[in-house]
Amino acid sequence: MLRDGKTSTTTGIVVSPLYRLKDVDNRDGLFFVFPDLGVRVEGVYKLRFTLFEIMGGEVYCGGYCLSDTFHVYPAKKFPGMEESTYLSRTFAEQGLNIRIRKENRAKKHKKSNGEEEEDGEAPLV
Repeated sequence: MLRDGKTSTTTGIVVSPLYRLKDVDNRDGLFFVFPDLGVRVEGVYKLRFTLFEIMGGEVYCGGYCLSDTFHVYPAKKFPGMEESTYLSRTFAEQGLNIRIRKENRAKKHKKSNGEEEEDGEAPLV
């Protein structure tokens, strides 16, 4: 929760149904997908994913796992979006509604004349 005590630190859908999809090796698999999950506050985080099973009106905790560590940047320091993973593209090809990025998108900066340039571009002199 944020300091106001009402707003969640995470954004997006934080629960997922089970999807039966093919993996990158064309094998059947069962996946939980969180395509719009985000974090509002700058910092270094890990996500905890907990599996619950509902049977006959009862809820059972089946276990949990932790994500790898990831960084959340303030808008001005954000390095830009990376290309979507092969697994994400594979899921999208099977009809899963997820946003796919075809190439890296570097962060753009405004030049003194108001035009934009991407990181990595040499400024014109």
